[in-house]
This record gives sequence, C-alpha cells and structure tokens, in this order.
Amino acid sequence: MRTGHREVRAFVDAHQGWIQRARDEMAASGSAADISLPSHIELTLTAEQHGIAYVDTRGRARLQKMPGGKLAVHHDRDDVDAARRLLRQWVRDRAKDLLLPMLDRLASHTGLKPAGARIGRQRSRWGSCSSAGRINLNCGLLFVRPPLVEYLIIHELCHLRHLDHSPRFWRLVGTHLPGYEALERELAASWTRVPGWLFYDA
Repeated sequence: MRTGHREVRAFVDAHQGWIQRARDEMAASGSAADISLPSHIELTLTAEQHGIAYVDTRGRARLQKMPGGKLAVHHDRDDVDAARRLLRQWVRDRAKDLLLPMLDRLASHTGLKPAGARIGRQRSRWGSCSSAGRINLNCGLLFVRPPLVEYLIIHELCHLRHLDHSPRFWRLVGTHLPGYEALERELAASWTRVPGWLFYDA
C-alpha cells in the first residue's frame, strides 16, 4: 500500500514474461481453454441458455434469432472464423442490452455519473475508466456472477473520483460496497469462466 507508483510500474515491467505466462496458463484452463464453436451459450449474469444451430450457407454469413432463444448461425462450414465473429458480435450486443442499464442504475445509486460508456472485448481487463470519464466494460462480464459485475461497475465508477488505486480510492469503493475484497479476489480468478472462442482464434 505504501509503494510508490513508479516502483509498482518498474516491478510490473520487470516481470512481463511471468505475467504473460500466467495469463497463458489461465487461458489454457477451464472454459477459456475451449475455442471450438459452442453448441450453446450460457450467460451466468442472467442464467440465460441459448442453443446454437449451425447452417451451412454459401452466401453471406448471418446470425438469426429463433423462437425460444435459440440462435441459428448461417455460414460456410469451411469458414469457422465467420461463425465465431457472428457469435462475438451477438455477445457484445447482448452485453450492451444488459451491462449499460446496470451501469446507469449503479451510477444513479452512487451519484457517480460517467461521461459515456462502451462495451469492449479486452483480453486482460474487465473494465476501465478514462481520464475523460468514459467507462469501458468487457462483454466477458456476461459469464460471471451478478455480484461480481456490480462490484466491477462500482469499481470503475469510483475511478471517476480517483483515477488510481490509492487508499482514498479503496475507501470510496468500501463506502459503496462494504466487503468488496472477497468480490475483488473472485473476479480476478473468473477469467477461466469466459469461453475461449470469445477472445481467441484457432
């Protein structure tokens, strides 16, 4: 806690090799290890289940929403990347529908209002807050438990007041979410819950 920013940055820079190896090991375990096209998508955030049917099509690749929440992915069976891109876009669109209203609700609750927000597909960050007050949320949050998503959003909202991880920042987080420490640890370990096809290609 008393370590200066420059010392932290120097430590991180000096251990980039270990950090990358650790990330690769995380990506090779759990759901994240499987980059094959899925037979279904389960969104932990909302407990939604979406079955997927793949339809061999020589024309333009497209995703069709079917009754009962099923998804039909029309693509050339030799072009797996096209199917993966369609599924990724569907996840991002669903994340906009689910995460942005959560952000608005928690912003009103905390009184911390961002200048804007967007949904991204970052491989190493659940979210971020820019110096301009814009918040970026990872669509992979759809695959983790609701309390963790709420914690992450509150975490980023608190960066609107303190754009660092100083004691003042953590006190503000604790003010809005007492006992956040356990959620912080669980969220950090939740990357393995995100399916590999969302981030990685074969």
